[in-house]
Amino acid sequence: MKNYLAQYTALFRFINSTKNFFLKFKYPKVLIGRNSVLTKVTFEKYSSLGERVVLVNSKIGNHSYISRSGQIHNATIGRFCSIGPGVKIGLGIHPTDFISTHPVFYSLRKQSGATFSTDQKFIEELPIKIGHDVWIGANAIIMDGVNIGNGAIIAAGAVVTKSVRPYEIVGGVPAKHIRFRFSDDEIKKIQSIEWWNKDEEWLKKNVSMFLNKNEFLSLVSA
Repeated sequence: MKNYLAQYTALFRFINSTKNFFLKFKYPKVLIGRNSVLTKVTFEKYSSLGERVVLVNSKIGNHSYISRSGQIHNATIGRFCSIGPGVKIGLGIHPTDFISTHPVFYSLRKQSGATFSTDQKFIEELPIKIGHDVWIGANAIIMDGVNIGNGAIIAAGAVVTKSVRPYEIVGGVPAKHIRFRFSDDEIKKIQSIEWWNKDEEWLKKNVSMFLNKNEFLSLVSA
């Protein structure tokens, strides 16, 4: 049995590393960490994945990075997002109103090797949308169906069960509002600029403005 498991593990690693090798040809400026598992994933030009990242049925925007041991399912992630180590996004849903929460009674996926159900009776996954320039701290969990607005910050260890507004900071279990990063008027101005859609030359030219709020906001009236 030990030899069989070792052979199976070695085969899986070989197949996975081969898949990742061809992905690197398709996306030459995307860095893929060791032992990362990617299925049905699309990237833009630049992205970076740490070691042991699991990424399934997801789209990753330009310049976004996912640190080691992240698990992400069914998510659209915007540009310039910073995702810390151990973050889990889209882990699936269990019903709370059925007599049992076990999927053997409502799912055709056979999570335990069998099912008693003749049809799918419950939606087990919902898409997640994460905006641009979002920072998600280490070990945070983002539940299915959640939308996170541009510029939001999710504190480390938070469990996000409902949508987060643009430039809102949330934390805790479950995650609750802490504060907004900027005033309502400032948020509207930043959103109107849509800097994440600017080309590389514009970003390089204006890099110093990203360190000075007043200078950056002056772009609105420029």
